[in-house]
Amino acid sequence: RLSQLFESDLLEQRGVETHDLVDTFAWRLDGPVSVLEGQSYRSRDQLALMLVMRNNGALPWTLSRVSLTDSGGGLVKDMDFVRPGPIEPQGTRRLFLEATLARDIRVGHLILEDEDGRGITLRSLPRP
Repeated sequence: RLSQLFESDLLEQRGVETHDLVDTFAWRLDGPVSVLEGQSYRSRDQLALMLVMRNNGALPWTLSRVSLTDSGGGLVKDMDFVRPGPIEPQGTRRLFLEATLARDIRVGHLILEDEDGRGITLRSLPRP
């Protein structure tokens, strides 16, 4: 609820900023998973991402780790997420990821992996 963001002093005067990620990344469609759609949301110290993922493989794929790096590849933070069920082969699923992250921290890449390390790296995550 937006009222909870307001009450907890997480909103700035400009509110929640959003950024459409569809045109931001060179979407990889040949890896184990792909991102078909994406939106980023930013408040004072919260970063959230909504992604629609597709499993390109022959086995189910279950998200188990989400990491943010800086532009040099160093770990900035692991993101929290509601553990979704598996994405069946050739299936899609919407994911919602969230992290507490000061607005002045520059994020480089977003890494999404399953328990076996199969995944995707989205390069140059924009700042909304």
